[in-house]
Amino acid sequence: MIDYATPNPATDAGSYAAIREIELLRALGCKVTFVPENMAHVGALTRDLQRHGVEVLFAPEYRNVHDVLRKRGKEFDCVYVTRFEVAERYLDTVRAHTNAKVVFCNADLHFLRQLRSQIANGETDLSQSLRVRDRELGLIRRVDAMLTYSSVEQAVVLSHNLKSDNIYTCPWVLDVKPHGPGFAERSGIAFLGSFRHPPNLEAVRFLVAEILPELRRIRPDIKLHVYGSNVSKDVLDFAQDDIVIEGFVESLDDLFMKHRVFVAPLKSGAGIKGKVLEAMGYGTPSVLTPVAAEATGLQNGVSALISESASDLARDIARLYDDAALWAKVSDRSRELAEAKFSRAEGLRAFEALLSG
Repeated sequence: MIDYATPNPATDAGSYAAIREIELLRALGCKVTFVPENMAHVGALTRDLQRHGVEVLFAPEYRNVHDVLRKRGKEFDCVYVTRFEVAERYLDTVRAHTNAKVVFCNADLHFLRQLRSQIANGETDLSQSLRVRDRELGLIRRVDAMLTYSSVEQAVVLSHNLKSDNIYTCPWVLDVKPHGPGFAERSGIAFLGSFRHPPNLEAVRFLVAEILPELRRIRPDIKLHVYGSNVSKDVLDFAQDDIVIEGFVESLDDLFMKHRVFVAPLKSGAGIKGKVLEAMGYGTPSVLTPVAAEATGLQNGVSALISESASDLARDIARLYDDAALWAKVSDRSRELAEAKFSRAEGLRAFEALLSG
């Protein structure tokens, strides 16, 4: 497995997914060798992988990923590469120095995320995103299997490449949490996201500039709590009397066991949204845009409230915040969906199908 760095599941959803995918592969009997592109030993994170039976390669024994592939490539039955740019940099070397099948796990379709962001922000020059599209689709045509978390992205790739026999669904495994405090014991609404990822900053801007002014007219006493890693000055500047910038937290219990409603008003992005899945696993009811709900299976009015405009999102937040019966229904249905669709058993079945295919 090759990724840009050793995964740190405390900081971003992609790292969480990588760790769970390693666990699934090992549970199916695979010996896993992990190669971080930066070739760094990062202390506890590296040792955690090693304690779980993963071989981790790093400097100075190996200079770079190309060196690993030249020296060890013939040992591997499969090379599993995460992220588009990483796969693009090493695919030729993998083909030259291994006989392995190449599995490309695309965290999200980069060109789709970029196009959505440009369109949402009214940009008209799409040439750079279209160049990324051509590179990304070309890479997908060259690998033995492409994994995506989203059926929407599978449809987009199929519509361009007219080829589906190398496209698979990558499972996302959730740990469903014990029931937390009830409706009356919670307060405030919460957002979560790594601010190294542009759609999250875009979403908070939308929340602060357009949704909260509408919400204040309905319920002026509700506080927004903003959580996440890589908090920038732009995010800190959003702080107001009713906006608390909480930043990074070690445990998501601090978020999902405390606040009444989770909000993810994403205007762009692609793939599946780890923060939304975490809310499902905790049974914390969510108010989402369609982009945020994509690939989760959540249904509007049943397991989440889903809308697009600032006024509708503000109305949905107020409804879910004030209606205890609706809150309980959405909480129960979202938790049930998490148990049914994102269990470890489902993940093992999906990976077994990939490995035998």
